[in-house]
Amino acid sequence: MSKDFKIDWNWESPLDAKGRELRATWGSLTISYKNEVITQVYDSSTKSVREHIYAPFYPLAEWIMLNWWFLMYEPYTSSKFTHIEDYLIRHNISFAKEGYALPNLIIKPQGQTVSLKWGNIKNDTINGIRFINNGEATLLLDEVKDELLNFVGVVSERLKEHGINDTLLQEEWNAYKNISKDEEEFCKVAAFSGLDPYNIRMCY
Repeated sequence: MSKDFKIDWNWESPLDAKGRELRATWGSLTISYKNEVITQVYDSSTKSVREHIYAPFYPLAEWIMLNWWFLMYEPYTSSKFTHIEDYLIRHNISFAKEGYALPNLIIKPQGQTVSLKWGNIKNDTINGIRFINNGEATLLLDEVKDELLNFVGVVSERLKEHGINDTLLQEEWNAYKNISKDEEEFCKVAAFSGLDPYNIRMCY
């Protein structure tokens, strides 16, 4: 079955990237919705437009797992408006960039669906890279969930192939894969209320 939301990648040479997790997971990344390429950028160094970005995948995969329950189950409500920055830290993948270019893509769960919104930010250029597309869409929760989990699984396996087995990402990934049904339900309820299920306190 064709997918509307897709994360595609190719492994690339890390060149002078520092850090074993970054070097092991360096590649080109394309995120798209139907015919809209969310990662389309203008590269000022080559004065050209391309559909992918070059970056290590580890920071994004780690961010996804650290914010997983919020990403999938914390809806945006009027009460979040006064704490929008805290909400975006948990729902906008650009907060995983760690010095590399990532799109301003906001993921807002709405029960059985997920709202995606992406767009360039005025004067937001990272290492000569500027994202140029704007858009929004509503998808089924399971479609977004499956694509994100597949991406995290690929990155985790890549680390293992390079003899890396003790990262925070892998700890979170293994914990998620082995979670019990009761624990999963608790995490969903906590995140829905804006609470970190692993550190019960108000997150804003």
